[in-house]
Amino acid sequence: MPTGKPTTVRTESIALRLILGLSCAAALAAGCQSAGRREIPSGASLVRSGIGAVDYEARNDGDVYIYDASNGKLVYMGELKKSQAVHLDARADVITAAGKTVSERALTDNHQYQIFFRGN
Repeated sequence: MPTGKPTTVRTESIALRLILGLSCAAALAAGCQSAGRREIPSGASLVRSGIGAVDYEARNDGDVYIYDASNGKLVYMGELKKSQAVHLDARADVITAAGKTVSERALTDNHQYQIFFRGN
C-alpha cells in the first residue's frame, strides 16, 4: 500500500531541483552582463580614446578591449595580429577588427570609448 512519504519526497526533490535550476539561470544571466572595466586585464594599456568613432592599429600581436567609459561596459574584446586594426563607429553601430565586422550592437554616438591593448 502506498504511503504519503514517497510522494512527499518526490515533490520536495522536484521543488529543490526547480529552485536550484532557477538560481543557476539567474547566476548565468548575471554573468553574461558585462563586468565592465574589471574584464580588462591590468597589463592592458589605454591606446586610444574618443567619442563616436575610434581606431587602433596593433603594433604587435595581442588582445584588444573596447570599453564604453560613459556607461562602464565592455563592448568588445578580441585578438589582433600585428598591423591589424580595430575600428568602432558608434553612428553606424558597428565594430570591425582585421577588416571584418565583429559587432553590430547598439552603440551610443556621444559616449566616450576607450581602446585598451595587451601585447602577447
